[in-house]
Amino acid sequence: MNNFNKTLSRQNTALRAIISILAGIVLLLLPELTLQYIIALIGAMLLGFGIVGIISYFRRPKDTEAPVMIPFGGIICSVLGLIMLITPATFVNVFMILLGVILLIGALGQLIMASSYYRYAPGVSPLIFLYPLVILICSIVIMVNPFASAAGLLMFFGISIILYGVVDLIAYFRLRKFIRQNDKTPEV
Repeated sequence: MNNFNKTLSRQNTALRAIISILAGIVLLLLPELTLQYIIALIGAMLLGFGIVGIISYFRRPKDTEAPVMIPFGGIICSVLGLIMLITPATFVNVFMILLGVILLIGALGQLIMASSYYRYAPGVSPLIFLYPLVILICSIVIMVNPFASAAGLLMFFGISIILYGVVDLIAYFRLRKFIRQNDKTPEV
């Protein structure tokens, strides 16, 4: 039991739970700002990867054959990273609109299949249309207001992280109490 107690304390479960709760609160209270910072951070990383790729291509030994795509990959990463870094809100909107279009296409396909099932399969409930209609409505909401939709997703993720942290913290303290009550050896 004593080894388990040492392992428990080494894993920093309580610290991990507290960090999760704090990160969730930030996502919940500042979703738009957090989203822009995340996109800008990804943009900075892509810009860095692109610059490293370009520099690596030109610093290679001249007698080494390198694929022609290497500088182009670096250039594309650099340009995409720069766009994400300078205009993160635009990038979020474009991404969310693409997600909305994909969901719209999927929902329409499911509605067509549901109508076929409903028409040709006896006993199929009209509730078969519920899920495709919900997806259809979500896709329209995402396309009409992409940034708010992305912020809403981040808020949902923030709530999930907070719940994860709270459950982890409760489990940590309960397990720690159990170990203290059942551990007969002195703590080191």
